[in-house]
Amino acid sequence: MVSIKKITIYGFKSFGPRRNVVEIPRGFTVITGPNGGGKSNVIDAVKFALGELSPHALRVSRLSELIYESNGSRPSYARVSVVFDNSDRGIPIDADEVTVTRRLMQSGESVYQINGKSVSRMELLTILSAANIKPSGYNIISQGAVLGIAETSPEDLRKLIDEIAGTAEYDRRKAEALEQLDQAERNIAVARAGTSEVKQRVRQLELEKTQLIRRSILERELLSLRREKLMKNIAELDSEMGRIMGEEERILSLKAELESELSRLTMHRTMLLEQFSMLEASLADAENRGRELSAKIESSRAELERIKSSIRSEGTRVSTTRRHILELETRARNGLLRIEELRTILAQLSQRMNETSARLSIVEDEYQKLQKQRNELSERLRVLDDMIARHRREEEKVKQRILERERELEAKRGRLASLTEKLQEKKTRLSEITEEIKNLEDSLREYQESLSKRVEEKERIETRLEVASRELETLKLDLKRLEGLLAEVEKLIVEGKSRLSPESSSRKAVAGIISSNMGEEVVGLLSDLFRPPPGLEALYALALRDRLDSLVVRHSSVAAALAMAAAEKGVELSVISIEEPYECPGEGCLACMAETNSAEAVKALHIAMNSARLILDHEGFRRGEPAISVGGAYWNGNGYLASLGEVGSIQRTIKAINDLIKIEDALKTEIKEREARSKNLEREIDSLRSEKIRTETDINLLLEKCKISEKTLSTLREEKEKLENLAKQIEIEIDRTNKETEDTRREVEVLSSSLPREEQVDASQRSILIDQLEALDRSLSSSAASRSELISEVKTIKQRIGELTSEIQSLEYSVKEFTERRNTLEEAGREYKNSLRRYAEKFREELDKQIKLLEEIKSHSGLLAGLKEQVASVRSQLDETNSRIESLRARLGELDNQHQGVRLSKMELTMRRNTLEEKLREISVQVEGDLTSLDPDVKEEVYSMLESEMNSMGPVNQLAAMQYVELVENYKSRSLRIAELEKERREILKVIEMIDSEKQELFLSTMKKISEGFGYFFNRLTGGEAWLELSDPEKPNESGVEMIVKFVGKSPRSSRSVSGGEKSVAAVALLMSFQGMTPADFLIFDEVDAHMDASYTRNLSELFSEMSSKTQIIAISLKDVMAERADLLVGVYNQSGESRIVVTKIGEKTSEGQGNSN
Repeated sequence: MVSIKKITIYGFKSFGPRRNVVEIPRGFTVITGPNGGGKSNVIDAVKFALGELSPHALRVSRLSELIYESNGSRPSYARVSVVFDNSDRGIPIDADEVTVTRRLMQSGESVYQINGKSVSRMELLTILSAANIKPSGYNIISQGAVLGIAETSPEDLRKLIDEIAGTAEYDRRKAEALEQLDQAERNIAVARAGTSEVKQRVRQLELEKTQLIRRSILERELLSLRREKLMKNIAELDSEMGRIMGEEERILSLKAELESELSRLTMHRTMLLEQFSMLEASLADAENRGRELSAKIESSRAELERIKSSIRSEGTRVSTTRRHILELETRARNGLLRIEELRTILAQLSQRMNETSARLSIVEDEYQKLQKQRNELSERLRVLDDMIARHRREEEKVKQRILERERELEAKRGRLASLTEKLQEKKTRLSEITEEIKNLEDSLREYQESLSKRVEEKERIETRLEVASRELETLKLDLKRLEGLLAEVEKLIVEGKSRLSPESSSRKAVAGIISSNMGEEVVGLLSDLFRPPPGLEALYALALRDRLDSLVVRHSSVAAALAMAAAEKGVELSVISIEEPYECPGEGCLACMAETNSAEAVKALHIAMNSARLILDHEGFRRGEPAISVGGAYWNGNGYLASLGEVGSIQRTIKAINDLIKIEDALKTEIKEREARSKNLEREIDSLRSEKIRTETDINLLLEKCKISEKTLSTLREEKEKLENLAKQIEIEIDRTNKETEDTRREVEVLSSSLPREEQVDASQRSILIDQLEALDRSLSSSAASRSELISEVKTIKQRIGELTSEIQSLEYSVKEFTERRNTLEEAGREYKNSLRRYAEKFREELDKQIKLLEEIKSHSGLLAGLKEQVASVRSQLDETNSRIESLRARLGELDNQHQGVRLSKMELTMRRNTLEEKLREISVQVEGDLTSLDPDVKEEVYSMLESEMNSMGPVNQLAAMQYVELVENYKSRSLRIAELEKERREILKVIEMIDSEKQELFLSTMKKISEGFGYFFNRLTGGEAWLELSDPEKPNESGVEMIVKFVGKSPRSSRSVSGGEKSVAAVALLMSFQGMTPADFLIFDEVDAHMDASYTRNLSELFSEMSSKTQIIAISLKDVMAERADLLVGVYNQSGESRIVVTKIGEKTSEGQGNSN
């Protein structure tokens, strides 16, 4: 096994700049010495050499403090070397001894060496870890570690066991899986949010589609009811207009009567106002005098109240002062009585003090004599015990060596069984890992195949997406080009039409004249009533010219009125009356050839064109028959000929416009088709992008699964390789242990045969001495008890005398203070009585003054009451007159308002009738609804309900039906995507569950092993029972771990509720159980027995002695029972500011020079 053979310390902490060497054999070594000597610094030196970097762990604030310092000077470095026995090659270095050296410079830099060769700290730690040697391992236990474990919480203990079990890899795998789960849940949330919006939109479209249907029904029914209602409302308005005209005449007559009465009352009010002003002036003077008197009386009352308050205040002070004087007199008398009583008690205590002191002197002399006799007997007994101990040590030493070898033999047999069991466990785990590796390789191949397919699918989608995007871009460019062409065509059409028929500047004015005067007489503008035959548009336009904007009316009187109204407004207007007769020329009639929408339009067109016929250019004109040739010549039938203009040029322009209109329609159709195709492509691109995202998500998930599988596979392969190496090492260890067992057995036989004969020692003399010593101890104990009682009594009496003296002085001071305060209060009382008399005299003077003011106020009140009655009488008459004037004015105002209301009503009725007529004309088509046959009252109610519903409905989506179908398909595809994401999430949850299960299994198995070790060591130390249990067994992955202990004769309870010493025992047992999980060949303990009693320390020393047969034990302790069991004692003490080392073997002693050298 790897054990420490030698420790060399130079300039480290309390060890000065000299080589301090400690050679430590295998077995049980105890380091002892006085406090502050530097015992623990030896352990710190070992940890320092093994690579410890934490200043806290080395009990300093910074590493530079590790270098020895004396009187402000220090060496240039500190160096510690530890030599390990490596005969079994536990450390992977081919040498029987391995020397680890660390040198710390003043700069803080450290240099590490192994067998004289420089290495890095990481290399050092890696090499030593092969033998389970770590600077912060559980094989080096400090006193602070024991206290920390004893006070640790269940949660912190859980973390320690997790660290020992090595669950960090499971935590890392779970963290990665949780990240994937978080990403999956975010994807689901995003998908659900989008789907929720789409679902809401689907519902909205369902509602909009229903609203569209309902709106069309409502519009039809409302239009029918509105027409009927408008006709009814017009009739009601005519009736109301007649009633309002009669009301207007009645209001004007009544208004004249009221204006006459108002003039008379206004003159009467002027007279009353003059009289009222005179009375008010007299009343104001009287009221001012009354206010002056009231102010004086209020001032007098306030002064009286102030004097009363002062009298009450002074009276209270007098009575309070008298009461305080009486209280002080009483307290002073009581104080004097108490002083006399205390002086009597003080005299009695002084007498008792003298008697007790005399008795104490006698007892003290007797005690000193007995103490001297006991010391003489103790010395004689010590000399005798030394003689007996020398004989027994030899015998005990041989027996101890036999016992150690027997224990070592038993330990090796147990070690052999443990190694065999461990070998079987490793082989079982090896077969399990081989099976897991095979399963993971199969899963990895499946994931890789799926990943290849998804990558190919993604490339295919990207190709389709690229083609669709290019096609969409091309379509957008074409659409832009076509829209530009369409704008140019529309511009040409507008320009052509403006050149053919420029808009008349008077068209709007004509429209205004029509709206105010025409009623139902106007048929319309001539240009709106017909359409020329194809090919003859230019001929008709030139033949009619300005008459195209002529107004067509039904009667000549209306035509004359409109012409006069236009003349008044300065507007050019031509009017055609269809009331006049006309003649149709028959075949070739231009009016009959045109396309019209009514007989009235045909008649107007005959009049406008003078019933002209269309003739060919080679035909001749006839007298009395107006005609127009195809070439554009006009004949009025009575000798007048005229050219209409360039018919052919205008006709070509019209033809070009018509061609442009056709091109416009074709462009619009083409644009609509391309827009539809563009929308389809955009939908397809959105679908492809969604599909690409789904595929990328699948690829990422598969990549993550492959990554997890590869990491797990790599971990398992590494674990398999370690297990195979460990199995080989265990087999080698089994062979070596068998050989050592046989060697130990032979050594036991040799020692048994050499056991020395026990010598006889006369014990009678020792028995006599012990009896004499016990008798003296009893006498000494009795004398000491009496002595202690007397000393205590003297001390008590002295303390009581001091207390009484202090109390008497305090009471005398208080009595003096009471007397002084009484005199002060009596003087203040006399001053208060004089002040009270002065305030009473002031009160009588102020009361006489107030009585005089009250008499004057009474006489003034009579005068004021008379003036107020006169003012009230005039004010009453004035108010009555004002009231009548206001009433008349209000009545006149009401009449004015009524008259104005009547005029407004007339205007409103006129406007409402015009509005109703306009609305009626807007309903140009006769609509018959399904509700026109209802009762009028019901019909009105239904109309209101329908109109209210129509208004509340708001705008309606005309494309709802088509959008609904498209959106439902989108919703279905999104729902499928959510299902796929949910499946991925469930798979990740299964992985997390598997990781938690494996981690729980590892933790529970580790906890079980530690619990068994804990119970074993606790039983060895205390004879009781102990185990570990979960704080919350229902949550094994989260629960803390409790240490449960059962001391002999006590019930089981948590280690946190036991005493400090019991906590220390439990903590040591637990720390020793940790060694079984990370076994090392040497153990170092720093004062772990500090809080244990003698019994527990003895058991611990026996356990250390037993364990030292197979493990090197180094313990720091101040307990004798621990040192008695040691194979080697190392003493550390401080001399001249430096730690020195003395090594002592059982039966031998070495000088200081053997442990220290320059």
